[in-house]
Amino acid sequence: MVLEPGFAELEQWAIQCQTMVQVKADVYLYSSLGPEQTKRAHLKHCPDIGKTVAALSEDFRRRNGGKEPAILALPFGQLAVPQVGD
Repeated sequence: MVLEPGFAELEQWAIQCQTMVQVKADVYLYSSLGPEQTKRAHLKHCPDIGKTVAALSEDFRRRNGGKEPAILALPFGQLAVPQVGD
């Protein structure tokens, strides 16, 4: 959607930055928003940070021969613009 000709939104730079991150990484949202609202925002729902991180870590290690995952938690993430390096 962001790459479509003519796309324009208020605060579009934030949408473009978020899109660049989501192309390279899964983004989970811990919020009072319900799963359907989170999905509409194109994010993955996180009902419990500790359980989500533990499950993601275990799944990654299982699929990658015990290698440790890279996981970033951003408190007040709406105020940050994360970048994923190559």
